[in-house]
Amino acid sequence: MFVIKKIIMNNLSKTSKLFLFLFIVALIFWIGSYSVRLFQTYQMFVGTEFQLKNYINETNLSGILIALTPVVIVQMITYCLMIIFYFLFFFTCKIKLKENGWLFISLVLVIILLPFEIYLMTIDNSLIQLFYAASYDANYSLSLIIKRFKVLGSFPLIHILSGLTILYLIFFKPLTQKIKNEN
Repeated sequence: MFVIKKIIMNNLSKTSKLFLFLFIVALIFWIGSYSVRLFQTYQMFVGTEFQLKNYINETNLSGILIALTPVVIVQMITYCLMIIFYFLFFFTCKIKLKENGWLFISLVLVIILLPFEIYLMTIDNSLIQLFYAASYDANYSLSLIIKRFKVLGSFPLIHILSGLTILYLIFFKPLTQKIKNEN
């Protein structure tokens, strides 16, 4: 904690430090839950044809898909918190974008990836609503998962790597320009 405080929290107000810390925590939890979700869902299929593995059948498919519900919910909640805390940090930090390229690049990454993730979250929301519906249809849930994979194929991996890049930018602050005092 001391290292984080020393590296990234110089010249920030207490509220900015709090929002930055909460953003980092939410980002780490989001990366973890998103990775677990990807590993769990990709393990259900053989190759890239989206055919279920031999051990998955009609009787255990609904149990497997319902077991994914907590991971999907955690991923959605932590992403929303991550975005909220990032913008709260951005608006309270009073750091100049022109002098801090790391903040500019992280802002660009967050803004560019946001619409794609919102679209995927609409599919996830349908999936969660289906999980809690009175008449659960495992085949329709499976079709939503496959749709999520087919619509934006490698986007989740790009998004995870972008999240790791944002962490790197925040911790090491590359592209910081030092302004000379002209007095």
